[in-house]
Amino acid sequence: MKLIPKYIVTTVFTSIMLVLLILMGLELLISFIGQLPKIGHGNYGLLQAIFYVLLDMPFELYNFFPMASLIGSLLGLGVLASQSELIVIQAAGFSKWQITATVLRVALIIVVISVVLGEIIAPYTEGYANSIQAMSLSDSQSLQTGQGAWIRQQNNFIHIDKVVNNKHLKKIISYKFNNDHQLVNILSANFATFTHGQWILHHVLDTQILSNKVISQAIPVQSWSININPTLLKNDDNGPDNMSLFGLNDYINYLKSNGLQAALYQINFWKRIFQPLATAVMIFLAIPFVFGSLRSVTVGVRILTGVTMGFLFYILNQFFAPISLLYQVPPLLGASLPTILFAFIAVLTMIMKKS
Repeated sequence: MKLIPKYIVTTVFTSIMLVLLILMGLELLISFIGQLPKIGHGNYGLLQAIFYVLLDMPFELYNFFPMASLIGSLLGLGVLASQSELIVIQAAGFSKWQITATVLRVALIIVVISVVLGEIIAPYTEGYANSIQAMSLSDSQSLQTGQGAWIRQQNNFIHIDKVVNNKHLKKIISYKFNNDHQLVNILSANFATFTHGQWILHHVLDTQILSNKVISQAIPVQSWSININPTLLKNDDNGPDNMSLFGLNDYINYLKSNGLQAALYQINFWKRIFQPLATAVMIFLAIPFVFGSLRSVTVGVRILTGVTMGFLFYILNQFFAPISLLYQVPPLLGASLPTILFAFIAVLTMIMKKS
């Protein structure tokens, strides 16, 4: 009897990986086309664009897992159903619930892979991808290191401890030298935000180094007349969507400690928490459809069904976030509602199909 669960797991898992591979190919093409307008700026060439697309791919794949799991499960189980193998498996003594439990083993494997990919591998590869792009576009005037980012602007050498996203920097120190290479000013700030086309420094300490004395002045807020393009720091317009889970948690605590609004980041944090569960729900959702209305239909109908439901889940996931912000719904509830709704549909459909 151990051969049957192994066969089901192998079939469904292979189908999911195949769908994921196809989606990856499409995303690689789309991402590379998106990089073409940047080629030729600074030192950013074809090789840098290819490296950027490849290194950015793990994070994109992470977002594909729920849809790929649904489509792959529909295809894998659909093949078993269309070839009457599910009937044979049931005749061998396996109930629908036992088949469901076996398929959920695949969900566990997929969830582990997605978490490792999205929370361990992707943040590092994406950071390196952004580093390559930033250095190339800025004509090598910026440098990402393990201790932060260094940027040179004329006689200013700027160290940024952490680039949270393209509009938020943490712990900035600017060293200004004169034409004789003498240090004349040190400007430090707790954090900086990009607002209305300019950088704003917060909790600033401005130190002037004169020939006979040093003058320091504490300034709560001041504008920063430095020409740093936000896109060179983080080439992502999605903000919190592309942070790691730990990065989101750190930034939420940072916003709260500075009395800033953190609701948007809290919603994205909880969405990331529920992402693995959403993947498992998508696999579970495929089971009642294969036992029921999609049992004997063509592969094209199964793919269309999977894409439609996967896209619907994606739309709802994107819809509830701004709505919850608008109506001040708790972030946990706003982030979890689509997953809970689809889980309820899956369980209800499974019960209705129970023989």
